[in-house]
Amino acid sequence: MVTHRNILIKYLVFCIDICAMNKRDAAQILYREGYSQADIAEMMKVSTNTVSKWSTDGRWKEKKVSEELLADNSVQRIIKLIDYQTRALERRVDSWLKEDEDSTKLIERGDIDALQKLYTTIRQDAKKFSDYVHVIKELLTFVQHRDLELAQRLTEPADEFINEKRKVL
Repeated sequence: MVTHRNILIKYLVFCIDICAMNKRDAAQILYREGYSQADIAEMMKVSTNTVSKWSTDGRWKEKKVSEELLADNSVQRIIKLIDYQTRALERRVDSWLKEDEDSTKLIERGDIDALQKLYTTIRQDAKKFSDYVHVIKELLTFVQHRDLELAQRLTEPADEFINEKRKVL
């Protein structure tokens, strides 16, 4: 019987073999995704002592907390900037309309570009490799509960998709 765990293990083996990702890097991604060290050891086919050593040497816990705080803070700062820019543009448009109710003035391209760049920064942060791993894992779990055969058929294309994303990130 194929389980979600088997599909994930197949995916990780694929990444380790084809994606040139080493076991330690794959294990760290799994840790950041919330897997226990015991689960990671089983999936990576190494001892729990090995995973524990990787975690300690790599300071996984500290890095995970740090990354989460930094990501949250960065996103919050960018959202504040977007809000500020939007409010400033609204005030400018309001003043134009007060001067002339039929005003056809346009917002300058540079202002629009600045907002777009801020938004893109937030969007790009969400497209990290581990995010793709997480989404594929959730999708395969969802499909597996509905149609096991379909989940089995999707495993190979999902592996190919993740490999392509790894190459461009």
